[in-house]
Order: sequence, then C-alpha cells, then structure tokens
Amino acid sequence: MSVQWKGDEFMARMFGPNGALNRGVTAAAIELESTIREGFGHSHGMTPSKPGAYPNTQFGDLRNSMGHTKASMGVAFVGSGLPYARYLNDGAVIRPGGKALVIPLTYQAKRLLNQYGGSPRRAINALKDGGKKIAFIRTPHGLLVAQSVGGKHARTVGWFLITRKTIVIQPRPWAKLGISQATAAMADRFAATVKEAMA
Repeated sequence: MSVQWKGDEFMARMFGPNGALNRGVTAAAIELESTIREGFGHSHGMTPSKPGAYPNTQFGDLRNSMGHTKASMGVAFVGSGLPYARYLNDGAVIRPGGKALVIPLTYQAKRLLNQYGGSPRRAINALKDGGKKIAFIRTPHGLLVAQSVGGKHARTVGWFLITRKTIVIQPRPWAKLGISQATAAMADRFAATVKEAMA
C-alpha cells in the first residue's frame, strides 16, 4: 500500500494568493459592500436620517464611493475613500475657522460650487448672470441663498446655506449596521465560494 501526499497542493489551493480562502473572503466583502449600499438607499430629497441609522443618500457620492479590496492573506477591506464617510460613521464636530461654512443644499448647487473651485461668491454670481433671482434670507441656522421660482404661486428654492455655527454630526454607523445585517449572508457566500474553489 502506498500513500500519496498532496498536502502542498491542498495548501496552495486553499491558502495561495488566488486560493479558496482569499476568494471566499473577497466574496464576503462583496456581500457586505452590497448590503451597505442598499442601506444608504437612493435620493431622499435632502432629508437627513435619524442618528443611529444609515446615512440617507442625498447626492449619491458616498453610496457610489463604496468599494472593496481583493482579499490578500485572508483579509479584505470594505469602505469609502471619501473623508466624510468616517465623519458620518463615527460622528463629528465641525467648527468654522476664519471662513464661514458653505453647505450646498441640492445636487445642482454642489456641482456649481465644484465648477467654480469651491468659491460661493463665484457660484452665486454665476446664478445671477444666468438670470436667476437670488435672495439672501437670514435664518436661525445661517444665511440662506435662495431662488424665487414661479410667478403667481412662487416658491423659494434653497441653493446654499452659509453659516458660522458649529455643526454637530451625530453618528450614522453604516459600517456596524452593514456588518450586523450581512453576517449570515457573508458566511454563506464565503462557504459556497470556498467549496466551489476546492471542488
């Protein structure tokens, strides 16, 4: 009787760079990423979520920035490269420095601000030059830059909020929520992927 040793082959198939373990972990990471994206939802009309819940998607930047790395040595990462992803997850306190904070209130406002290098003065001037009737309205939260839309039944549409107040962002722990909701599915994806890779 002879015994054939295939331990090296098994180790390579299981633990190699493209082995079953890394494939399984990558599959689990994809599942987690998908769960977090779904948690953000889609456009919420500038309505913030309640603290402790997923952040509501407003412009889609955070949702679209979510990604994962291919596993290496059994480790993969899921997350976003946007700086404010951590602020939303952990909470933050933002204090204006020498300049006031300029907060775009719509997707169009954000695009306009980016188009003019983050300069609110240039962005507002562009609105005026485009024929929009711009009004500056003082509110308890700061100065609202708004546009009057319509004729007889005119309504006010906000473009920017300019404030010198300290802004407190309560945690919206998307990472913890995603992990807790995706744990079972991640385990299933991991097991199925490893089984397929080792078949």
